[in-house]
Amino acid sequence: MDKKRYKTMAFQLLEICIRLSRMSASIPFRSLFFLRAVPMATNPRRILAYVGLVVGVLLLSELIGRTRWTIGRFEQSDIDIGRLACTLTDTRITESSGIVRSDKNPDCFWTHNDSGDYPRIFLVHSSGKTIATVTVKNAKAIDWEDIAIGQVSGKSILILGDIGGNAQKRNDVVLYVVEEPVFDIETALKQEPSALTVPILQTTKVQIPGGITNYEAIAMSPDDQTMIIVEKALLGGRAFSFPLLGPTSELQQDRQVQATLIGNTPVPYATACDIASDGRSMVLTTYGTGFLYKREPLSDNHLETWEKALQREPVVFRLPKLKQIEAVCFSANAKSIFITSEQLPTPLVEMDLPLDVELDSSSRR
Repeated sequence: MDKKRYKTMAFQLLEICIRLSRMSASIPFRSLFFLRAVPMATNPRRILAYVGLVVGVLLLSELIGRTRWTIGRFEQSDIDIGRLACTLTDTRITESSGIVRSDKNPDCFWTHNDSGDYPRIFLVHSSGKTIATVTVKNAKAIDWEDIAIGQVSGKSILILGDIGGNAQKRNDVVLYVVEEPVFDIETALKQEPSALTVPILQTTKVQIPGGITNYEAIAMSPDDQTMIIVEKALLGGRAFSFPLLGPTSELQQDRQVQATLIGNTPVPYATACDIASDGRSMVLTTYGTGFLYKREPLSDNHLETWEKALQREPVVFRLPKLKQIEAVCFSANAKSIFITSEQLPTPLVEMDLPLDVELDSSSRR
């Protein structure tokens, strides 16, 4: 193989190493150890041998240390901080990679799998039961990484982010907008999960300045229907914004938009994002750490821009030690967050935000 092929394989293996690690405990050390060793090994075969050794050690540690997470139910004793809201009972949800709190279905959440699944989302109740599986007609599922929710023209909409790019070979990222389905939850809890297919209201292709890298975090700012997308990068990711709607302020079938850089975050390997329903706060997560930004009110009762808010240092707080946190959303009052982990069984964990940054936020419901 040529040197270019060796380099590609090395970085793919590095990505595996990072995804197998817990950010709070070991990613900085392992990443720096790897980067320090690479310049010392000029032979491509030695580089691959070294990376292969690291992967082997990590896989062995995963097998030994995570076995209890692949059988039975997840228990409160399995987490160190936060409250276990429920365990998702649907074994089709193998890699919960995005989550939002439903606007129209009380005590429910929307989630979806990572890459490799069909273009579908799951409505799950806070008891852990799946209410419905919703397939998005004519959508592709290259690498769905996050989901957002918002209001447009009186409709509750879901925005599905086909934005992942571990291989970094994409020319653009795609957002699919659908209207949020509504179900009779009381009746659905007594029945088997229903199945539904919904049409796409808008397909948005997003061009990123400087080319596509890797993204796993999106959210919609409710005050102006602006989308925020954050890069997943080892030393902190760039944040971009773009309007979800065109000049007519209505959804359109096909839309192309150029994103605008609004800031550089200190968040290493951002895996998920959400914005509170009042638009004041935004949370970003990594595999083990949370970052909270807050927008200040202006004299005209509007809020400052996210570009301004991102210039301040975020509040940093520890997340529960779960296998792989890639989904987060705010609670109704924005005083706590819900997170899931890419594992079976899948836990839904609620944890309070730090007391000094609790925010008053009106409920969507």
